[in-house]
Amino acid sequence: MKWILGKMTLKFWLKLIAEILIFVTIFMALSYWQERNMLETEVKAPELSAMALDGKIYDFPATANLSHRTLVYFFAPWCNVCHLSIGNLNILRNQIDEDKLSIIIVALDWQSKTEIEDYMLEHELDFPVLLGDEKWSQQYKINAFPSYYLLNQEGEILSRSMGYSSTVGMF
Repeated sequence: MKWILGKMTLKFWLKLIAEILIFVTIFMALSYWQERNMLETEVKAPELSAMALDGKIYDFPATANLSHRTLVYFFAPWCNVCHLSIGNLNILRNQIDEDKLSIIIVALDWQSKTEIEDYMLEHELDFPVLLGDEKWSQQYKINAFPSYYLLNQEGEILSRSMGYSSTVGMF
């Protein structure tokens, strides 16, 4: 009887490991496929200007605080996945010191400034928000929301991602 239970346990664990490996492989392939058209890593991020919600004009990444890494989060206010993932930015901010990571949000495909302000209030966010446009979408190759770029101190792209991401995936 012990032999049968031991064999069943081994069979169960081997099957579970195989299923996990298949899931991870599919997830990685899907992520690679989604990100294939985004900007390459190890290149400078495009320099663009945009008005922020506070009314100031920002030249990005030139006026960003690039004394440390910067996470650039692109979203659209109508995007359901953005509504699910944007809260992770607050969690990330609480986990990582501000002197190690800056977070900048770029709104794309929006209708009014009020729409963006309401979105930020709904999610209790107080990050700098740049009001991007079609030029931002084209230069940063944003084809889906949300999209993320992590920049180093020189403004080079360290990593990129698209779709829902946990705090670990963002940084």
